[in-house]
Amino acid sequence: MQEQRKRILQLVENGTLTADEAIVLLEKLSAKNESTPQTVQPVTPLTEKEDEPFKAEPFEEAKKEESKKTGFEDIFGKSFNDKEFNQKVEDFMGDIKKDLSQFSTRMTGIVGAALSKLKDLDIETPFGEKVDFAKTYAYPATEVRSIELDIANGKIDVIKATDELVTVQVNGKTQLKGTEEETIAQITEELVTKNEDKIHLKSENKFAQIKVQIAIPEKHYDVFIARLLTGAISIENLDAKLIKARTYNGTIRLEQSTFDHAELQTSNGAVEARKIKGDDLEIETANGRIYVDGELKEVDAESMNGTVAITTTSTEAHKLKARALAGSVEIYVPKTVALEGQIYSNFGKADVGLSDAKLYEEEEQFLLKSVRFTKELEGAKLLKVTGESRTGTVLVRYTLQ
Repeated sequence: MQEQRKRILQLVENGTLTADEAIVLLEKLSAKNESTPQTVQPVTPLTEKEDEPFKAEPFEEAKKEESKKTGFEDIFGKSFNDKEFNQKVEDFMGDIKKDLSQFSTRMTGIVGAALSKLKDLDIETPFGEKVDFAKTYAYPATEVRSIELDIANGKIDVIKATDELVTVQVNGKTQLKGTEEETIAQITEELVTKNEDKIHLKSENKFAQIKVQIAIPEKHYDVFIARLLTGAISIENLDAKLIKARTYNGTIRLEQSTFDHAELQTSNGAVEARKIKGDDLEIETANGRIYVDGELKEVDAESMNGTVAITTTSTEAHKLKARALAGSVEIYVPKTVALEGQIYSNFGKADVGLSDAKLYEEEEQFLLKSVRFTKELEGAKLLKVTGESRTGTVLVRYTLQ
């Protein structure tokens, strides 16, 4: 019996048995010894065969396997199979997603409300009487290569001219200083200037509200720039190497235009670019929807709070990147290009609906869903696609043929 005890202890030291298993065997050995008369057994040396690991009874083997489970399984194993627990987790994650979206909406709403109040501020109340003014400027299109508009408050509209003149129509109101004639002369005297082949409209009066409508004949221009502190920008039928439009509070719309490079940026407002053609387009808004549809080679669009939808029909497209913090992302590409891309979302879905694309590295983690995909097409241009959203769904589809 003593030799058997040593044998059991040796197996514990070797790690073959656990302490709990050794106790059970020792108890059985003691009980057997008490019920059976002791006989003298010859002492035999241990052979190599006896050095083989001790085989426990099936019950002990099962117990041994159970004792080797990780702490994670011990704590969470039953919970993962509990429908009530799983439902609580889903509800909890849904609440987090809702809270993040509401927080983003509230913050951007506060900023938007503040900027809207500034936009709608009646300047005559704190500064006395106002005066309305109107002025028209006209220049031959053959003498104009660049246009720059820079005003604080108002609106900018770019339309197609019906003649061969670049016509700038200005309507506004401002604080009355002196007589009405003196006030109008002072604000309009240097409001619009032309230096060589560049038209420059600039108002440093932060309290004047100026609405500009500029009619541009159809031709290829070098640069068009429009900047506003608060107000909307609308551009139609413009052909330029560089188009820049920026407002801190207002929408931006670009339609039926052609460019080499374009930048559209607003802090509070939607951005739309329809029926356009260009090499490189960059769009950014803190609060608002982004919609792009055209023949584009490269697009980079980002919205903090709003849906981002990008469509390109160009067979020469090589890069599309769309990001949204609180909102969904939709990317539409032509079927005639080769593809290499990745989309991911923290709380939404990652959905690649391309029938002939190969999906790989699909991940469905706790706070991350991602999909990598590729498509080979001989002789076709490679288009790299990236889509990202924190709280919404990200999807990739083909354009309608």
